[in-house]
Amino acid sequence: MTKYGDEWEYGKIAGKMERDGVNTEKFSLLLKMAKEGRLKPSAGAGIGVERLMTWVTGVKHIGEVQAFPKIPGVVYEL
Repeated sequence: MTKYGDEWEYGKIAGKMERDGVNTEKFSLLLKMAKEGRLKPSAGAGIGVERLMTWVTGVKHIGEVQAFPKIPGVVYEL
């Protein structure tokens, strides 16, 4: 499980962020949605398409199979 991805209740998310010293300003949208009850629980056990494709194709880095690569400092126009 991920550190914050398995939580959907505002109190739990905010509590863990405070405990770990996370800058909540960077997660204001997530916290707002949680406070409004707009986050829903999920199974949370999926392998993920990108990880599956990495394994199937045998590439060395997941970035090679990402449809929308997540590169720090780079924001793509949609």
